Amino acid sequence: MKIGYARVSTDDQNCDAQIKALTAAGCKQIYSENISGRNADRPELEAMLTFIRKDDILIVTKLDRLARSISDLIKIVERLNEKEAVFQSLAEALDLSTPHGRFAMNVFASAAQFELELASMRTQEGLALARSKGRVGGRRKILNDLQESEVIARVERGDLTQKEVAGVYRVSPATVKRIMRRHREQGGGL
Repeated sequence: MKIGYARVSTDDQNCDAQIKALTAAGCKQIYSENISGRNADRPELEAMLTFIRKDDILIVTKLDRLARSISDLIKIVERLNEKEAVFQSLAEALDLSTPHGRFAMNVFASAAQFELELASMRTQEGLALARSKGRVGGRRKILNDLQESEVIARVERGDLTQKEVAGVYRVSPATVKRIMRRHREQGGGL
């Protein structure tokens, strides 16, 4: 069975043109929704992916109506493959039941993997450059060194509990626990 999926992003749009094209393509059932593609929670898409069966064909008018990104498209196509269903996009003439369509999908998958690896490489290079300039990643410390020394002294003297010290310095109890743990690891005792 041919199953269609139509989506528009804003309230002032409608799926009429997509539904007309999907009907002309022979879709017997059409799922449609009015929701941003950036939204990972798309109930009609999920319902369609749950409903689809072996040898069914999912048809969309354009790739961007189905997936938010290449990696999202790949995940959806993998789910279809698990069910032994096929995917087609009308605008891009992409038909995964053909060798050409499967080749194009593999190119998309390779491009997505390449982009992930490039992003990771750029991140690592940026971190290395920052470290070479003496900067360390992560959030800035909430308390300065003097304040941390005061926290350690007050807890070690038993003036206040860790929770009470947290209240005095307006930090979370977890922050005080981290300060005390770091102090112990550096040989400060307790």
